[in-house]
Amino acid sequence: MFSKDLKKKDIKFSEEIEIYRIRNDGINSDEDLVNFARKNNWGGKGIESNPYIIETEEGLPSQLYFLNVSQYVVMKNCNFEILEFVKSSNAKIIDCSLKRLNLIDVSQISIENTNISKLHMWKTKKNNFYNCEVKELGGGVNRKNLFQNCKLPDDAQEKLTKKVIDTSDLYLIAALAGLTFIFTYWQIEGMDYVFPGIMVWLWISYGFIMVFFLLSIGRKTYSKIKPNKII
Repeated sequence: MFSKDLKKKDIKFSEEIEIYRIRNDGINSDEDLVNFARKNNWGGKGIESNPYIIETEEGLPSQLYFLNVSQYVVMKNCNFEILEFVKSSNAKIIDCSLKRLNLIDVSQISIENTNISKLHMWKTKKNNFYNCEVKELGGGVNRKNLFQNCKLPDDAQEKLTKKVIDTSDLYLIAALAGLTFIFTYWQIEGMDYVFPGIMVWLWISYGFIMVFFLLSIGRKTYSKIKPNKII
C-alpha cells in the first residue's frame, strides 16, 4: 500500500528496489521512531540537542527503512545491507559501512566517513557528505548537495543532476497536439462562425495549457540551475 502523499510514478528511477512504500518492518513516522527507540533502548530524545543515538546494528534488521521521519537520529559504527530514507530529514550517519543507501526526497541528512557500495539519490537537496567513498551512484534531479573530500564515480555530477522526463510532460504534449488539430479543423470548417466566440475561449485554453507546460519544463530543469557541489 502506497502512502497517500507519495506518487508511484516517482519510483521509476530504479526498478531494482521498492520505494515510497509503507513497510511493515520499517519506521513510517515520527511516532514509529519513538516506539522503535524505546524498544531498542536508544539514548536521546529525538531533538537537535539530544538526538537518538544508534551505536550498533545489533538487534536491528539488516535492511532499515525510514519514511516521513523528521526527528533527529545519529547512527555510528553501523553496517547495513540497505539503509533507506524517504521524505525524511535530520539524520546523521558516521563511520558506517552500507551496501546500499537510498535517499529519496530528503534534506538535511549528513553522512561522514562512510563507505557506500551503492548510493541512489532522487529529488534530494541540501544533504552533506564528508570523507565518504561511493563506488556506484544512481538517481537524478538532485540539487544543492555537498560532497567534500569524497571518492565518487567520474560521472557523479551528471548522474546526480540528470533530468528525468515525467509522464505529465507527455500528457501536456499530447494535449497541445490535440488542441492544435482542433483549432486547425475549426478554422477550416468555419466553426467559429457557427458558434460565435468559441475560438476566443479555445485560444484562452490553449494559452493556459502552454503556461502550465512551460512551468512544468522549468520545474524539471531547475535542478540544473542549482547543481550539487563536489569539492
